[in-house]
Amino acid sequence: MYKAIIWDLDGTLIDTSLGIFNSVRYTEQKMNLIPLSDEKLVEYIGPKLLDSYVKQFSLNKITAEKAVVFHREYGNKKGIYESKVYPGIAEILKVLHKKGVKMAVATMKPEEMALKILTHFDLAQYFDEIIGMDSENTRNKKINIEIALNRMEVISNETLMIGDSEHDAKGASDTDVDFVAVTYGFGMKSEREILDSKAKFIIEGADDLNQLLTLTC
Repeated sequence: MYKAIIWDLDGTLIDTSLGIFNSVRYTEQKMNLIPLSDEKLVEYIGPKLLDSYVKQFSLNKITAEKAVVFHREYGNKKGIYESKVYPGIAEILKVLHKKGVKMAVATMKPEEMALKILTHFDLAQYFDEIIGMDSENTRNKKINIEIALNRMEVISNETLMIGDSEHDAKGASDTDVDFVAVTYGFGMKSEREILDSKAKFIIEGADDLNQLLTLTC
């Protein structure tokens, strides 16, 4: 039985896509950038925000840092309110919390923003730890998972990592945590991506997730 669960945020707990996409569009306007295609916007979900602006717009680090400021400006004021919790997730968290399962969020969002969005949707109460990007942008998913493990005082083999992206899968693999791949989010859409994730469990929706966690936690 698993004693702890570490959750990704974007695409796992909450559908934040509209807020993220609108934040990019806002940044494009503010910085007179050539607009990305809608297909490219999806690539902003998961990786570090700074890295995404460097890659997608071929910006140098200093210019990308300015883009990140505009992106977060929109996100903090409007973007988080354009999100929605995936169906069934709140109920799952409530049951797990009542059972005494330790839970944390490990996200590439700034911690302040992650806490704000989880509080807005009344989900923060269920988590022992909310770990996000630090102000120096030095963390990655592996580091955030390690921080969560240490703060919850649990070990890898008694913990699950639930996420929807290759970054979540790699973070879990790098910390020897069993990975649950959810396909209802933004990633894990192809058979190759799922195979590469080396997921111990593959989940298509909240009902499947609830059943899995009822049996394993």
